[in-house]
Order: sequence, then C-alpha cells, then structure tokens
Amino acid sequence: MKQQSLQIASQASQIRSLLNLHAPPPPPLRTTIFIDGTWLYYSLYTQQSSQTVSGQYLSSNPLESAFGSNWEKTHEIDWTLLPPSISSELELLIGRRVDITMCLAYTSMKPSTPPTSSRYKMVNALKVLPQYTLNLHETTSRGEKQVDIHLATDLLHYGGLDNLDCAVILTGDEDFVPAIKRVRERGKRVYLCTLKAGLSTVLRDTQELDGVFYMDGESVLKEFVKEIDGGEGEEKLFEFLRDKGSVSSRDIGRWLKSIGSLDGIKSRYGNILRWLQLIETGGKISIEDLSSAENKNMEYFVRLKEGGGYKEQSLVELKEICRARGLKVSGNKSEIISRIISDDSNVPDVASEDSAKDAVGMMSESEAFSEIKTKLHEFINASGGVAYSRNIGRYLSKCPSAEGVSTLNVLKHHYFSLRKFLNTRGKDAELGWDEDYDFEGAISKGYSEPVEGFRVFIE
Repeated sequence: MKQQSLQIASQASQIRSLLNLHAPPPPPLRTTIFIDGTWLYYSLYTQQSSQTVSGQYLSSNPLESAFGSNWEKTHEIDWTLLPPSISSELELLIGRRVDITMCLAYTSMKPSTPPTSSRYKMVNALKVLPQYTLNLHETTSRGEKQVDIHLATDLLHYGGLDNLDCAVILTGDEDFVPAIKRVRERGKRVYLCTLKAGLSTVLRDTQELDGVFYMDGESVLKEFVKEIDGGEGEEKLFEFLRDKGSVSSRDIGRWLKSIGSLDGIKSRYGNILRWLQLIETGGKISIEDLSSAENKNMEYFVRLKEGGGYKEQSLVELKEICRARGLKVSGNKSEIISRIISDDSNVPDVASEDSAKDAVGMMSESEAFSEIKTKLHEFINASGGVAYSRNIGRYLSKCPSAEGVSTLNVLKHHYFSLRKFLNTRGKDAELGWDEDYDFEGAISKGYSEPVEGFRVFIE
C-alpha cells in the first residue's frame, strides 16, 4: 500500500512538471536595496593590512586584496554599476529575475569633510546619481547610530508594503537582525549582500535570512570597480575650459555632442549636470548659478577654479608636467603652477584663421608631411624619445611652417589629427617615410592612454 502511494505521488509530480513546461515564467521579484553606507565606506576604504608571523602582509580590505595597496590610484568605484551588480548576483542565487525598484543609501558625514576625500566623493556620488536615494545625516556623537535606526525603520516600513517582494541589505552589522526577522514574518524575502572581512559573527550565523552572497570575490568586484581610464573625459573638459573660460551649460552640451561624448554621459549619469557635479567634487571646477538651474531649468555656467585644476596635483606630478613641456622645474608649488598656467595660455596666433586656411591649402601633401615629420622628430628627441600627444600639439601650435602658419594648422588641414598622421604608413613610398621614424610601429608597441593623451615613441 505504501509503495503504491509513492508511485501515485511520483506520477502526480511528473504530471505537474509536464503541465509547467509551457507555463509563463514567474514575474520578477520587486526588490529594494538598502545600503548601510557608513559600514560600506569603512569596509572599502579604511581596513588596513596586517603583518603575519612569517612577515607577510595580509589585507582585510577586499579592494586592496584584489587590486593592490594603491588601488585608489589605479582603480575607481563606478557607483552606477553597483545596483545592477547586486541584481545579477541575486538572480544567480535564487534562479529568478529581479526588478530593482529602489536603491536606498544611508550614511553620515561631517560638514568639514574635505571635498577631495574618499568619503566625500562616495557620498556625493550617492547623492547626485539617479540610481540612488541618499539619506544623509550629519556625523555627531550619535551620528552613526542615527544611520542604523533610519535604515532599520525604512526596512520595516517598506517591508510592510505590498509592492515589495524582496529586500537586499548591504551591510555587515548585526544590529539589523531584529528588523530582518520582522520583515520575514510578513512573508517577504530578505537577502544579505556583504563582505567577508566586515561581517559580524552574529549576522553570519543568524537563521533569519533567506540567503547570503558576498562582494569579496574578484569577479564580483570587477563588475563595479573599474581601472581608471586616465581621466580622459575630465582632461578634455579642463582643456575646453582653459580655452574658453567660463562657459554655459548649452555650450558644454554642444561641445560634448561635437566630440561624440554626449550620449554616453547622459546614459551613465542621467544628465550633464550630474557629471559636472561629480567633477566639481575634485575641487577643479565650479558650477555657477546652480540654484536657478535646479529650480527653473535655467542655464548655468562652468569655469575652472583658480589654478586651472593644478592645485590638487602633487609637487612631483607638477614637476613631471614641467619636464614634459620643457619648462623649468625649480620653485615652490605656487610658482610651478603659475609657470604651467602661463604656458597654457602662451599659444601665439601665427596667422588669422582665414589666411591660415589659404596658406595651408597651397602646400602639397608631400610638403606638409615633411614639415610635420621634421618638427615632430625634433620635439620627441628633445623630450627624451617619448612625448605626450597633448604636448606635441602645443609644440606644433607654436612652430611656424614654411607658409607662415602654425605646423598644427598644417597637420589638421591635411590629416585632421595627430593619430591619423601617425597611421600613414601605407604612403611611405610616396611621402618618403623611412625606418628612422617608424611611428606606427612605435605606437603599436608603446600605445597608452595616460592623463595627457597617448604617447609617441621614436625607435
């Protein structure tokens, strides 16, 4: 009799499975992410290495372990990618689609926190990016505790609403266990996203969670921690502002569109203003008339702060800029900055734009090639065999050609850009390119994208 009952149950299970083969997939889980921002900051930015008995250093900081002790100089957290990274990990864990409906962040900060600090930059990103709703408290003697209370209260509130199926808490703090228990009693799922090094024992061992997944794994970290691209977008903006001075938001929009960056910035940051606000955090630019821009959708203005963005750089970095430009490196920081700013503006107008076009148009391509190659070779040799594209452009703008216009005008007229000029190896027979100046081969072996553009080598 018992065996017959088991057979009937097995057949019923098979029938149910067959019936479900063509059933529509279940709807995605409506999920809210709750971020303990204070815990996250200390876990990512302040955990230090410790020395073992054998003399080796072990780091409890996951970013330091994955990317090295100087990770902040080589990598950056792309906060726009954190929510989708959490969503992907959760879907892998539960085998079901997830719809992130809200991403709520909770943290505190002192009013005196420097804008260039890691904490300020993190808070500012959570504040201006459209993916987040930031609940920011002022750090006092009880500031951190206020953050915990606010998060727990919101967890209980949203956990009681019908439009939430699942909650993900990004924390390692055991104080949230009672709130987690209450939310699960209401029939909601609660998952923990955490770091192994920052996880309390009580929270790790609790039975009040539907599941736990970790951000420590290198594959997960690489979803939202990216290698710094050299700040190319910011450097282009600084160069644009140095040339134009104070510019309007409309001018910046037109300029971004002209260089093909507008769609990417809008896709990543939501709008141009949010992108500029993140750059403003570094203390290099200022956004003026912002209050009217926010309230009335009016135009605002952007300019470089005094010092052209150089004040935030170290003395060693500033001296490297001087060496690359052939400037004196002696003096204190303010003297060196003044020297660099003076060099920024020292681009003589060799000829008017109209006369330049006329004169350049009279040069043959062979003559133009020879002119550019000679000047380029002189500058790279004087720079020790390697030069940044940005500095090459400055040098060519100061060199008059045989027609009386700048060599840079000649370059732009015939080749449009330095990179295209360096890729003209196919015309070596016609234009007299020889092996001493094999720029293309040098680029393929030594191409890089540092702060000031790509580098050019002579082999």
